[in-house]
Amino acid sequence: MTRLELQAIDKFYFRNPESSFCFFIPEFGQFRGMVAERSICMTPQRLAFVMLPGESAKLVPSAEYVRLLQVSIGVEFLLKEASMHGSPFVSLMSLNELIPGHEQLILACALHLFKFSLAVDISPERVLQPLEASIISLLAALLGSSSEVLQPVESDTTSHSSYVQMALTYMEDNLAKEICLSDLCKVCCVSSRTLQVAFKTVMNRTPLQVLHELRLTQLRGLLLQGLEVGRACESVGLLHSGRISANYKRMFGELPRHTRSHRVLTIEPVGLV
Repeated sequence: MTRLELQAIDKFYFRNPESSFCFFIPEFGQFRGMVAERSICMTPQRLAFVMLPGESAKLVPSAEYVRLLQVSIGVEFLLKEASMHGSPFVSLMSLNELIPGHEQLILACALHLFKFSLAVDISPERVLQPLEASIISLLAALLGSSSEVLQPVESDTTSHSSYVQMALTYMEDNLAKEICLSDLCKVCCVSSRTLQVAFKTVMNRTPLQVLHELRLTQLRGLLLQGLEVGRACESVGLLHSGRISANYKRMFGELPRHTRSHRVLTIEPVGLV
């Protein structure tokens, strides 16, 4: 577990080792950015983002000072523990959707780990190991149940469609803002599991995947109107980056700058004297 302190910086890049899974919970300050192909936002005391082995992140702080905790765990060890709590076929990425709602326990353990790791007069067996075991046990239990989280369950199809529509309306009205899964759950007044099932049933994608696609679609509309790429990205809550350009090309078959360059130009008629 590591505490990161970022002060007076515009951008921060880093890469997660191939052998570890990690996640971040902020203590102070806010930022936004990209982790692999996923847009992320950071609010204190809530899960900021999850990083799979080998993934890179680009963070842009929106405050002069940002402090966050990084919790890293060996992949093989975590998956082995998870298999003891449920299905052996688990996805680390599912933790991105499962951790919300459990941050306070993880944060409390992480803060105590950081505090006691600096002390020289404590017994690791009595303090550190139980705290580490609490975090591992929680994550393993979440992963062990993850095979059920995104499986459609028998429910009212009308309710599913209603939740999806409410979430989509909120997304469309707030594209330029930071939107997290918990924000969508509050709007729909449902749990993260219920909302995940609704989106999986109706759209066969997660809410955050749909949000990203919606932002790219809106981005294309602005580019066709002639808006500069950077400003267009900002207007829909995206950071202009190579990753965004790659996602855009995968979805529309061309780069954002090409969409803008061949936009239809309207020529105003000139009156004759």
